[in-house]
Amino acid sequence: FDLDDRISFPKRIIYFYRAPIVRFCYNVIFFVLFLGLFSVVILTDFWPLNIYYQHNSNGETPPWAVTEIVLHICAWSLIIEELRQVKGTDSYSHTAFILAVIFAAIANILLLNVLIALFNFTVQNVQEQSHDLWRYQRFLLVNEFHKKTPLPPPFNIVYYVFTTIRFFVAHIKIRRHRHRLIPNETLLNDVKTAHNNIHQRFKIIDIMRWEASIAQDFWQDTFKHDKNDRMEVVLKKIEQKIDHLVSRVQDIYKLTPVNHQPDK
Repeated sequence: FDLDDRISFPKRIIYFYRAPIVRFCYNVIFFVLFLGLFSVVILTDFWPLNIYYQHNSNGETPPWAVTEIVLHICAWSLIIEELRQVKGTDSYSHTAFILAVIFAAIANILLLNVLIALFNFTVQNVQEQSHDLWRYQRFLLVNEFHKKTPLPPPFNIVYYVFTTIRFFVAHIKIRRHRHRLIPNETLLNDVKTAHNNIHQRFKIIDIMRWEASIAQDFWQDTFKHDKNDRMEVVLKKIEQKIDHLVSRVQDIYKLTPVNHQPDK
């Protein structure tokens, strides 16, 4: 019983032509045939002229060419495909006009909203910047009027002389005040340094005393522990000696005979 016996001959042919390699060869063959037909139409049926602007043969051009007609039909069918699908959808139809009106209305509404939003954003930025600029300009104006002399230009020389004299007097007062403060500052610095030195010395002495007391306590504790350890060792040795003596006495007592009382 073989599996090939159950498959009919027509199904075998269908399976053969549906195989990938067969489909590939089939497409290649048709592509080569199309190129050959196209070359024949271009080179022979169109009767091209030679370099002398004459026909290559003495034959006359036939009134129609079947291959040329077939080629034009195939080309235009590929370009146009089916005219029924695009029927009534040209730019002059009623549907296109209605869609164009709807598109224009929606686009205008959206563009108007975008334009309003941009205007609002621009106005807000301008207002914020205008407030900042107004504050700076006001400061500059107030500062300019503050620096101006109270006298008009012909008499402002007196004001400038007065301001220069006042500047020098203030500078001299500041220098005198600094010279007066220098000795006081030196005395304060000397007192502070002396106080710091004394405090440092006392601090060192206290630290040394504290260290000495800690060392003394440490050595006392160590000596006490050593004494206790020594006493414990001596007591243990005495106990061991007593135990040894007791054991020897018991051994001697066991070895000696017992003396009986005499008869009456």
